[in-house]
Amino acid sequence: MLEQVFLVRQEVEKYNMFTVIKSLPPQELNLSNIGNRMEFHTKKLTIFFRLY
Repeated sequence: MLEQVFLVRQEVEKYNMFTVIKSLPPQELNLSNIGNRMEFHTKKLTIFFRLY
């Protein structure tokens, strides 16, 4: 991934989350599905959203 070369880890995670959110259909857009696609568990995903 080219973005990993130019971005720090936090920015790469934000970019990955954005691509996951854009790829999910509206009816499947929830924390559980986003977490599963990003291989985050719900607690980590909740903390991620609070920090960013």
